Amino acid sequence: GAWLDVLAVNAFTHPLAWWAVMHQFLGWWPVEAAVTLTELALYRGVTGLTWRRSALVACVANGVTAALSWVL
Repeated sequence: GAWLDVLAVNAFTHPLAWWAVMHQFLGWWPVEAAVTLTELALYRGVTGLTWRRSALVACVANGVTAALSWVL
């Protein structure tokens, strides 16, 4: 279902984002912005959600993972 799509997309983008931040390729905010835009497009393509719903899912998913990155 939808949660598997979210997990699959996150499993794809998370290692790339982690690498970019750890190697100081980009700062945290630009990486999060790039990941959100990438995930938006992936959600649209994988799930067939509208652009608006894909944007909502991307923002919520990244908000959760970004918050967790500060907590953990």
